[in-house]
Amino acid sequence: MDGSQAGPSLPEICNRIQALSAVLYRAQLEMGGHSVDQLRHWFGDLKKWIERDDLSDHFSASESQLMEIPLGGWGQTNVLQTIGRFEALVTLLWAIKRIDEMPSWQVPVGAKMMENAALFKSPKELLELGVKRDDVEIETMQQAAEFWHWRFRTEMMRRGGAPPPAGETYEDCISKAVDHAMNEGIISNSMDGDIEINGTAYGSLNQEDWANVASISIERHFGFNWLAGRAENNDWDLTRVDT
Repeated sequence: MDGSQAGPSLPEICNRIQALSAVLYRAQLEMGGHSVDQLRHWFGDLKKWIERDDLSDHFSASESQLMEIPLGGWGQTNVLQTIGRFEALVTLLWAIKRIDEMPSWQVPVGAKMMENAALFKSPKELLELGVKRDDVEIETMQQAAEFWHWRFRTEMMRRGGAPPPAGETYEDCISKAVDHAMNEGIISNSMDGDIEINGTAYGSLNQEDWANVASISIERHFGFNWLAGRAENNDWDLTRVDT
C-alpha cells in the first residue's frame, strides 16, 4: 500500500464504525424535527449505548468535544459537517464487507447507512460479522476516491477563475485524467472529455448538484485514506486528504 504505515485492523475499523455511528446518531438528534420529550428519550438511548460499549474510548478528540456539548447545542455548522460523515461511514462498512459494493459516487447515501452499521450492536458483534477486505482492494478504492476529489478541486479552481496548470488548459488537463480513469475502470462513463453524471458533464453541473457530488468525494476520500494508513498513528482526526 502507498500509505506511510499499515492501515487500521479489523477491530479498529469496527470500533471506528460504532463510534462514528454514535456521533452521526447524535447529529440527527441535533437536527430536531421531533418533540422535546422524544428527543430526550432518544438521547437517553444514545447515552446508554455509549456507556454499555465504552464507545467514548473510541471517539476522536474532535468527536469527544462535540459529544460533551449538551443536547441542542451543536449549532448548524457542526451538524452539517458531521452529517457529511455518512459518506465516510460507507467506506468503513464496505471495508469490512457489511455492504457488497460501493454506492454510486453521484448520489449521497444518507442516514440509511445506519442500518448497515448494525446500530446499537456491540463492537464485538460487529467484529463477528465483519471481514476486512485485502489491502489491494482498499488501495484501489482509495485511488478512485482521490480521483473524484481531484476532479472537485480542479473544478473549484476553474469556477473560481484560478489559472490552469502551466502549459495546459483545464479542458486538456481534465480530459487526460478522465481518459486515464476510464482506462483504469475508476469511472464507467464520460461525456465531452469529462465525467458523465446523469446525462451531464461534470463541469456543467449546477451548483447544487456539484456540491452534492463534491461532498461525497471529499468524505469518501477521507474514509479511504484512513483505511489506507494515511493518518498519523491511524488517528481519525489526522487523516490527510491530499490530491
